[in-house]
Amino acid sequence: MNRIRLAILIVIIIVLTSMSLMFMDRDSRVYRLVSKVAAISGLQVVVAAPAISVPFKTNFSAATAGWQWFNSQLVDSRFTGDGLTMVVSEEAVWWKNKRATSYYNYVSGDVDVIVQVKTRKTTDPQAYPDSGYQFGGVMLRSPASSAALTTENYVFNLVGYRGEKLQIESKSTHNGYSEVTGYDWSSGDAELKISRRGTNFFLYARKRDSKQWIEVNSFVREDLPDTLEVALIAYSFSYGKKTVDLTVQFEHILIQ
Repeated sequence: MNRIRLAILIVIIIVLTSMSLMFMDRDSRVYRLVSKVAAISGLQVVVAAPAISVPFKTNFSAATAGWQWFNSQLVDSRFTGDGLTMVVSEEAVWWKNKRATSYYNYVSGDVDVIVQVKTRKTTDPQAYPDSGYQFGGVMLRSPASSAALTTENYVFNLVGYRGEKLQIESKSTHNGYSEVTGYDWSSGDAELKISRRGTNFFLYARKRDSKQWIEVNSFVREDLPDTLEVALIAYSFSYGKKTVDLTVQFEHILIQ
């Protein structure tokens, strides 16, 4: 009987700890320590999912079978003949171990992911973003990052406004720590590409009327698994000032 009570007590402690961690800063030392313990002890549960068949192409005029939302409460979304539109409604960011929103599926092996993206101010649909950090684009992310008590692992390629000017932002986040660079851009629109070749990830951008790809960055990620989330993402971040003024339109995606 004492063993049963002890087991029940341990379960209660684990549940309460997990619930408290849900509301804890994911960049805090306590969360990072617990995530390491969870990884070592095998408590992180990752749900495997089949990858989509390639080549795959859609203009997102309607919700697409197999695609799902992560943190959908951060945006107002709609599917129209112009594609998928995300109107960001809450401040959030894909940075270090913090997370924003995504619309994703799964891909396996070597792939090229090409997405056409438009970013605009919600308050002025004719103007590009011009404050804070406001971006939209494409990400390849480890499915384990969505599990409980884990850290973020991904590579992304975005277009939008970065602190002082319009840029292509590329980022590699490994175990919740981010490496980021910006490439100056003349507008809030771009066709973006991530090419995976084994452990190498090559990031490209080009203007809407151009056939010439520009390589904006590349990363080596030996830790990322064969199957990854392929995600359309958007975020608006202003260090807590809640300057949210971003609408992102994804006009098409091609995976090959």
